[in-house]
Amino acid sequence: MNLENVSPKQLGELELRVTDLLDMMRKAKLQHEPVIAHLEQLREELGQARRERFDAANSEYRGY
Repeated sequence: MNLENVSPKQLGELELRVTDLLDMMRKAKLQHEPVIAHLEQLREELGQARRERFDAANSEYRGY
């Protein structure tokens, strides 16, 4: 997924919303639906992109 044009704020917000959706689906006992794997992958990609941008902008925190 191309996340280059998504702002850091939007990345965080998307990651939060996907996490909320996954939590709600688990509570509704829909954790075995095929879309869960795609949403988990999306959440991971969003988190990775957010962390990479943070590390690039804040080099003093690199390595933590």
